[in-house]
Amino acid sequence: MPLQEIDTQAAEACPARALFILGRTRSGQPFRPSDWVDRVAGLFATFDCDKKLRYSPWVRPATLDGRRGLWLDAGLRDRDPHGYAFLMGFVAAHDLAVSRIAQADGLQGEGAGL
Repeated sequence: MPLQEIDTQAAEACPARALFILGRTRSGQPFRPSDWVDRVAGLFATFDCDKKLRYSPWVRPATLDGRRGLWLDAGLRDRDPHGYAFLMGFVAAHDLAVSRIAQADGLQGEGAGL
């Protein structure tokens, strides 16, 4: 399924199941540093009793249609409004490309705890 970009205002009014923040700017430039997805997802992660990193079910690294980015469950807006506002501010400040995700077809979770 091709990704359709939306702007941050459309993301705020998003009725979709999730948002996918791509690893590039809206002008098509790669976003640096290259590990930004892991860094941002790590802000919402916890460590389990075995001291293994567990990404949040609300924010996690993912690959969609071969593109790496940050998967953001729309439920985060209600569960953690400040966290959601932080992410939307990050997206706006760095002019990152965002797509709506209506279903999980083609989505592959990455990393710890998935």
